[in-house]
Amino acid sequence: MRDETDEPLTPDNRLHSLAGATRDGNPLSFNRAAREELQPWVCRLYATKVEAPADNLVSCGVFSDVPIIRFILKGDLHGETASGSYLHGRGAYFYGPNSKRMPATFRGGFSTVAIQFHPGAVGALGGPEIAPLVDEIRTLAEVYPAIREEWLDEFDLDGTPRDWIDFVEQCLLDLVRKMQPEKPSETIRLFDLATLADPNLQVGDLAEQLGVNPRTLTRQVLRDYGLPPKHVLRRARALDLAATLRGICEGAEGDEAVMRYYDQSHMIRDFGEFFGMTPMVFARSPQPIITLTLEARQARKAEALAVAHEGGAPSWRDPSSELPMEGSDET
Repeated sequence: MRDETDEPLTPDNRLHSLAGATRDGNPLSFNRAAREELQPWVCRLYATKVEAPADNLVSCGVFSDVPIIRFILKGDLHGETASGSYLHGRGAYFYGPNSKRMPATFRGGFSTVAIQFHPGAVGALGGPEIAPLVDEIRTLAEVYPAIREEWLDEFDLDGTPRDWIDFVEQCLLDLVRKMQPEKPSETIRLFDLATLADPNLQVGDLAEQLGVNPRTLTRQVLRDYGLPPKHVLRRARALDLAATLRGICEGAEGDEAVMRYYDQSHMIRDFGEFFGMTPMVFARSPQPIITLTLEARQARKAEALAVAHEGGAPSWRDPSSELPMEGSDET
């Protein structure tokens, strides 16, 4: 079958990210794994600083498979949640995981810092129950007082995305050392790895592999993802295809993402349920916010599954777009 992943990507040439871009010119973030002491709870940290003309309006969306705390240092974001519309400017927000793409638009440039949490980690770190927050956004003060909203005012606005990540990571490290939280369920950790490795697995087969009763697995997934396991697996398959459509994949990953669907009509129908558009439309329209989240997920996936990057760096990043940023990833 002819697949739509061959369609060219269309960047918004008015957007310029100081943290790098894809080879097709789409803005990316500076992102990395948390240091080892935080890794049971924090799956990724990323930050970006995007410059654009003040009148540049971009229609995009928000779609993450994990809970995120997002500090908006600069910019205005308007979008939809399960309970209605919102307009967010500078602030600290808790984004619940998404069951599907949620529409969003922004005008001008933006600077953000994001903390992605493993399934089950939010509750362990004193946060809210996840299920009521699927497809929802709340202010940090409203639902997650353990993470201080005041961190927002302590970011150096003249700093780099790397500086911002180093700062928020140290804040998280101080919190974890103080709280001494329990680690998320080992069953959920292994289930999460399975969704990254092969989202075409059946729930019953997965439960057998993990040595638990299917009902037990379903109960734990509902608790820590806020969604049934079948939906989580289908979502992972759609996100893998979305990453391929944005050119954020390594080697045979793109072919594998397409071949998980029976045929082109199945791919178009399933993708449409999650993204509200065909794969072709998604590939050919600017998707800057989702692209940032997809790259962080792909980087997490590569590390979790020990996928090697030829030359030591992801092939999707344009080396000429990488700007030098002072700072260190080391403790």
